[in-house]
Amino acid sequence: MLHTVVSDAHNLNQRTFFMKEAYQEIEKIGGSEMSSAMQQRARDLVNGDSIVRPAYQIIKEPRFKFFSK
Repeated sequence: MLHTVVSDAHNLNQRTFFMKEAYQEIEKIGGSEMSSAMQQRARDLVNGDSIVRPAYQIIKEPRFKFFSK
């Protein structure tokens, strides 16, 4: 279960991060509502606000085939 996406965005001269692309993939999998909610939780964490725990969502087909039998 994935609740939020974060990055240790330091040392940007040697490493890059791909948050926009990560949220685009999340939107493909779970829709814009899921992506927006995850972005809001990330903002809440940074701001020290309360985190609203998401409702669980069943994904019908495994995203990663190597986890299935």
